Amino acid sequence: GQSSDSAFPQTLSETGFFADLADLSPNPGVVPYELNLPFWSDYAIKRRWFALTNLSDAIGYTREEPWASPPGMAWVKHFDLELDRGNPATRQRVETRVIVRTTNGMYGVSYRWNEAGTEAVLVPDGGVGFALAITNAGQPGVQHWQIPSRAQCRFCHEQGAAFALGFSTRQLNRTGTLAGVSGNFIDRLAAAGYFSNAVDAATLRGRHLRPDESAYSLEARARSWLAVNCAYCHRGAASSVPGNWDGRLEIRLADCNVVRVPAAEDGGDTNNLLLVPGDAAHSILWNRLAATNGFSRMPPLGTSELDPAGVQLVANWIAQELANLM
Repeated sequence: GQSSDSAFPQTLSETGFFADLADLSPNPGVVPYELNLPFWSDYAIKRRWFALTNLSDAIGYTREEPWASPPGMAWVKHFDLELDRGNPATRQRVETRVIVRTTNGMYGVSYRWNEAGTEAVLVPDGGVGFALAITNAGQPGVQHWQIPSRAQCRFCHEQGAAFALGFSTRQLNRTGTLAGVSGNFIDRLAAAGYFSNAVDAATLRGRHLRPDESAYSLEARARSWLAVNCAYCHRGAASSVPGNWDGRLEIRLADCNVVRVPAAEDGGDTNNLLLVPGDAAHSILWNRLAATNGFSRMPPLGTSELDPAGVQLVANWIAQELANLM
């Protein structure tokens, strides 16, 4: 990675990603995309784009792991926040992050928007935290927002050499538009020549499910949530962190090393296991994402607000479907 600030454009305008900052319309070659299940980002509403910086390189398709990216590929993620939660009229631009794939890794930088929402300025290497005055259901409050340091960007985005964590089949297997034509987004990318290899037949591709997709099982939805919010670090024997449970959706639950498995840190109670069927209060995974019963919050970076839908979904899964394993 690079460290000198002079190596990076000082403003978002200077990056050249956007033709017009007023509506974030991208320049030619910068492709907008959407995910089936965005990572939880403290109520932020996110928009995403990617760009290949030359015409010779292509993306390597894989069914389950994040797609292989060529050096020079870049991703942009923009964060808006509704300062009165649930009221789109109060939406404010907060930050726009850029990840660039290098020959042997990646670097990430962020641009913080001014109050007027007209320009965003490069954030220093160490990141920055600030307070936002918000209103939630009529109650005034304060939300802490942390723009990560560049080292923190690498900590998550170099896990498993994925770089762009959401750039995968299960996230992008959905309807989308490319060059003005709508269809399955993966098929559109393939037709436009973005891949270096053939893609799977559509019938073989899975996708991540949102918590509110109640036509699907609690397990499919809860495992999607855990895959997106935990599995970039927690990937079994390949884990980059202590605790080698596997959060990936394609791994059978019985092989995830998580049901009734002790954790490295049990909070001083040997009844606390990673997942205890029928008992969320003793399930360390749930305590971690709910920051309750004395457990610190996971994931450790990028979030300071609980995800109410995720917390409830995983609790329901433990109480209703996992209870059958008792």
